[in-house]
Amino acid sequence: MKYLTILLLVATSISGFAWDKKEKTESKFTTKIWSGKSKKARFFTPEASISMADGTQRRISDVQVGDQVVTYKNDQYIVTMVKEIAIYENPSSLLTTAYLRPAENGNTMVPALLLETSPHHKVLTANGKKRMKKVSKSDILYHYEIETGKRTTWKIGAVKTNAKRLTKAYDLKAEDGTFLVDHLMVSNN
Repeated sequence: MKYLTILLLVATSISGFAWDKKEKTESKFTTKIWSGKSKKARFFTPEASISMADGTQRRISDVQVGDQVVTYKNDQYIVTMVKEIAIYENPSSLLTTAYLRPAENGNTMVPALLLETSPHHKVLTANGKKRMKKVSKSDILYHYEIETGKRTTWKIGAVKTNAKRLTKAYDLKAEDGTFLVDHLMVSNN
């Protein structure tokens, strides 16, 4: 009887393990937690604002796997699903910050935008995708206003590398590969 009980416990453990493993490999949606060792991690501050499909803005730290976010392709907004959330604890890379002003009409009364991200994250510029560590004062980024449907151009006024260290940072991957952070398009691919 003792051996039968042990055999049943082992069989239950093995079948449970196989079931868990199968479930994890079948799912295309995940949340990953990373320590600070990744030198080329792509991330944002926990407060970074993500454009959601329902028209609201949500902090990236509150976005969940399966949520629908907005991106912009071929002159129209499209909805894409969040397939992965990455949480970085004590990331080793320091933030790169960029201050932006409207490039059109010289409108200086509009407050500057601040984009804070890791140096390895890509943003969409007028000359294509660039890593934040490669952007300069001559670069133009696109700002997408979901409420009005307008796309405006914003010029980088200043870039600061090694701006600050975070204790926790976030990134997400969308099925489309792009999403809007503070109304600016960023890319994971």
